[in-house]
Formats: sequence, structure tokens, C-alpha cells
Amino acid sequence: MDHRFNRVAILGLGLMGASLALALRAAGGARELAGYDVAPGVAEQARTRGLVDRAHASAAEAVAGADLVVLAAPVLAMRDLLAAIAPHLGPATLVTDLGSTKAEVVAWAADRLPAPEHFIGGHPMTGRERSGLAAADATLYDGCVWCLTPSLHTAPDAQARVAALVTALGARPLIVDPAQHDAAVAAISHLSLLAATALMLTATQDPAWELARQLAAGGFRDTTRVASGDPRMARDICLTNTQPLLAVLDAYLARLHTLRDQLAAQDPAIEATFAAAKAARDAWLAQPRQP
Repeated sequence: MDHRFNRVAILGLGLMGASLALALRAAGGARELAGYDVAPGVAEQARTRGLVDRAHASAAEAVAGADLVVLAAPVLAMRDLLAAIAPHLGPATLVTDLGSTKAEVVAWAADRLPAPEHFIGGHPMTGRERSGLAAADATLYDGCVWCLTPSLHTAPDAQARVAALVTALGARPLIVDPAQHDAAVAAISHLSLLAATALMLTATQDPAWELARQLAAGGFRDTTRVASGDPRMARDICLTNTQPLLAVLDAYLARLHTLRDQLAAQDPAIEATFAAAKAARDAWLAQPRQP
């Protein structure tokens, strides 16, 4: 399956979209790259830096003549973006996205696009705490698992072409149901965001912070890393994956209460809790990731 496209339009030129532009350049995935970003001047800056060939003032202009459109905007923005581009898509234009949640995006696409069979949701499992065009990295997608979430409408050829492009970019495509995707990432990605946020605010608002900040080292830095991410992205994750996230958050809070009870009771069994967590993590790290 050919991974090359004549014209690819990337809508959203933050970390993910700008890095995709660089990766497409490196892989020869597009003869022409068109870029659009809602922030004034960002698309033109991307053109000046050579990330895209053409900068457009509107999403409608960017998708005109494209055979692949990639939505790299914040998740909630995709709802209106899909409606805005729908009248300007070619009859065979493929559409995908890079959003962190999938069930609602897939539903919006089915409702708004003229040819839902040409849409397949996407979520590359990678990222950085830095955001924006300046953080773009051509190697961001190297080796990552890239979830592809077809709907009942998605045509096999559309799925195959996008999967071929993902493979050409050095990532590993994994076909998964949108709802199953959202339940899985709620536990391993979105809950981590909430935990890091709560930990960062708890520590920095503690009376001991003035001393603690001088003592904080790798463990605190690693545990709170994702709290440095884009707040708008975090908001959209919470508002579009609410029920799966609430379910794992409740389970997490129950674990914390168990630890608190063991701690308050000076219960030596707390060691067994730590041992169980260590065994679970070690087993996970020992398992190969083979989409």
C-alpha cells in the first residue's frame, strides 16, 4: 500500500502537528504540505521554517485539493473544525486526527463529514511536556504505538492507506475500537495527568515547599512531568473522556484510601502493597509491546 500523498493538509501546528510535518518531510509522505493554525502567524511561521509549503488563513483553504487531512487541533476544537472543512473536501479525501480521545471525535466525524467512510480516528501514543511549534521534533513518532480507531463506516482502503503512512513514519499502527481506546488511555494516560496535577498543587501549596523545592529531585520531577503539558489539552481530555476517567479515578482514590488506612494504623502490611505495585510494574516492563 502506497504511503505517499500528493497534498496533505495539517490543521493545527502545535507540537503534534508541526512534528508530523517534519516527519512527513523526512519520510517523503507528501509532495506538498499545507498548514493552518487558528493562532495568528503560526502557519506562516511554519512555512518560513520550511515545515509546510503553503500557509493558509482558514481551514477551508488548507483542505482544498488535499487527498489527506490531519486534524491536529485540541479535541474540542475538532467538532467545529470538521463542520468547517466538510463542504470543501474532495470526494476521495481521507481524514484522520491526532486527538487524545476517540469516541466523541469518531461520532462527530460520522455526523459532520460528507463521506464518513473516508475518516479514521488516530492517536499516536507519544508527546512531550513542551508544546507549540517551537517544540516540533521530526523523531517524535519514532517507535510509538499509533492507535487507529475505525468506525463502522470506515472503508478498508482508507484504513490501509493511513496505516501504511503511520508505518512509513516509523510508528506501529494498532487498530482498536474507539470506546476501548478511551477506557484504556483513561487508566494509563489521563489518570496520570490528574495525579500529577494534584501532586504538584499539593506540594507547592504545602508550608514546607520553600525547603522542599530545593530538595526535589528525579522522583518528583518524573512523577509530575505531565503537569507541564498544555492546560487546554488537559481540559479537553477531561471533557471528552469523562465517564471512563471517573471510573479509574474512583478506583485510584480507593487505593489511596487503603494506603492511608495502612499508614494511619502503622500496619506492616503496607509493605505488601508496595511489593504488589513493584511486581505489577516489573511485569509490565518485561512484556514486549507488539501491536
